[in-house]
Amino acid sequence: MQNIESTYINRNQFSETLLYAINLEAIMNEGCAVISLNAKFGMGKTFFLQKFQEDLKKNEFEYFSIDAWKSDFYNSPIIAILAEFIAYFDTKNQEIFEKIKNICNIIIKCQTGIDLKESLTNKNDLFEEYKNITKSTKEIKEIIAKYVAELTKPFVILIDELDRTRPTYAVEFLEALKHFFDIKNIVFILAINKDQLKQSTKCLYGDIDFDEYYRKFATYNISLPRINNQESLNYISNKTQEILKLITIKNSKFNIEIEKSILFLIEYFDFFSFRQINEYLRFLAYFFQTKHTNTVDINIICIVILLHLKDHNITEKISKQQYFFTDFAKLFDINKCDKKDYEILYSIFYNMLMFLLENEKDLDSFIEIASKIGINDIKKSDLNQYEHIKIARRTRLKQMACDILGFENW
Repeated sequence: MQNIESTYINRNQFSETLLYAINLEAIMNEGCAVISLNAKFGMGKTFFLQKFQEDLKKNEFEYFSIDAWKSDFYNSPIIAILAEFIAYFDTKNQEIFEKIKNICNIIIKCQTGIDLKESLTNKNDLFEEYKNITKSTKEIKEIIAKYVAELTKPFVILIDELDRTRPTYAVEFLEALKHFFDIKNIVFILAINKDQLKQSTKCLYGDIDFDEYYRKFATYNISLPRINNQESLNYISNKTQEILKLITIKNSKFNIEIEKSILFLIEYFDFFSFRQINEYLRFLAYFFQTKHTNTVDINIICIVILLHLKDHNITEKISKQQYFFTDFAKLFDINKCDKKDYEILYSIFYNMLMFLLENEKDLDSFIEIASKIGINDIKKSDLNQYEHIKIARRTRLKQMACDILGFENW
């Protein structure tokens, strides 16, 4: 079975583009280059960077990575970046490691405040400390600059999770790259949600022109490609089949029906972020673990869970009996649906009618939808025969949904 992440993005072509950008930006910039890799939350930035390291290694780049969120508790991002440089040279070049370690200690003391109260007893001491920091910073930059200048390819530093850090830390991190590590032949790759970083910047500086501000740091902007829907659907199909094996019903026809419904709903609602898909499949897996075997129940719960992840307000309203079949029907535009999906649509609407049926309007809405997809022989009397089991089924379904989705009361 294919792994979700390997099918998630057409990595090869994009990796080649990014490798080309690294080489080009190193040539074009007199100082460091900063490539901004933009994607929304949940779209696989972290995984891509992890896999991209394989491409860097294969192409003989020297590199290391930084998880900015893990270093968020430090007072200064300079410490986090220096610590990674120290760790890198510890394994690559002991001579540079010893030099940079001793110099970094001076900077770290200043950045963390350690020993400052004892050592800075007057203005002269403060001035001497400042001179030491300036001198140490210059020495470190010279050591690193000499090392990367002798490389045949740019030195790459991958930075992830910057958009998850405190607003002040995120902005300070950006400024540290340019002010402290502005060294020729170093290329930083920032994997960020640009919209989130924009909010962080505004928290610190107010209503500024973010694009102009960010241009001071990012020398090239590129977006992580949207996932390939068909490849993702193939993964979801395979994973769903694995999960369905947990159900005690051994009915391949029924399993195919559920799989088709899930794939249709995910594609229809454009439910394709890395995090969304995993969250949805996890909910399904926990539900199937409960061993409820009623085929209608399972089909409905699959739909309810997706509705919950799409919009928590929907399931909140269902729990308060403020959401009806007519509301559910409004989520769909039949005219935009392919005729080959009409059978799946009918199954979805029919099952949700059994779950949300409250009044004549719901029946009228269902019959209207059925007629639009070519089913014209449905009568209200045929649907009303389910009225006597509606309450019992709904009570059971709501309790199951409550257990799965975490509602205290439903």
